[in-house]
Amino acid sequence: MKYSCERYLPRLLPVLEGYRIVSARTLYERFYPGQPLCWKAAAFAHEVNELYESMSASDDSAMNGSMESTDVSSTDSEEEKPSMDEEEKKCINTNLSFLGEREIISFGDSMEERTAVRIVAEQLGATPKSVMFIQLPTPVQILGQLQMVAAHMKFVCEHKSSLDLEITTEQAQRCADAHLRRYKLGSYRQLQYLPRSGTDEAIVPGETTLEPNVVAS
Repeated sequence: MKYSCERYLPRLLPVLEGYRIVSARTLYERFYPGQPLCWKAAAFAHEVNELYESMSASDDSAMNGSMESTDVSSTDSEEEKPSMDEEEKKCINTNLSFLGEREIISFGDSMEERTAVRIVAEQLGATPKSVMFIQLPTPVQILGQLQMVAAHMKFVCEHKSSLDLEITTEQAQRCADAHLRRYKLGSYRQLQYLPRSGTDEAIVPGETTLEPNVVAS
């Protein structure tokens, strides 16, 4: 990933430094030779488990801190003992509800990622969400699918049940063309990345919907 970024998107490198990058193949191929689904599932499970454990520890610490502040008055009489105020109750209830809402979201272009997120989510009692990108896209198709994801990120993150979505080639092409025309950069036909197909009507990215394969609650 870093090599590709250095070669094609060098100005993105400083942003990339702020993210944890894990190679499922490098870490798990020796345990599961020739089984990319197992690499992905193992990597997902490890990373998600670490995240959930750190979040649980942080929330436990916050809740213990609230209870300790209440116990300071335990040596006083029952009549003088202050009750937990509404803000403390709200804080604890928020922490408890947060621990109960687990989600794993996958963005990728392979069926292995798509399947792995469902396997790991089932094992950890989490809600699986996946958005499948186009395999072997053109540069303009990459632009189109990134525009679609940006426009629908709020929906993906806030949807309360599982999602299994796929961006089609036609959707990515239409979305990219609308973006290029909006900023007067031409179209993918003019840039000669792809032959023109389908409708000539420009579609605004926010009005282009992701293609659902399975939407299970």
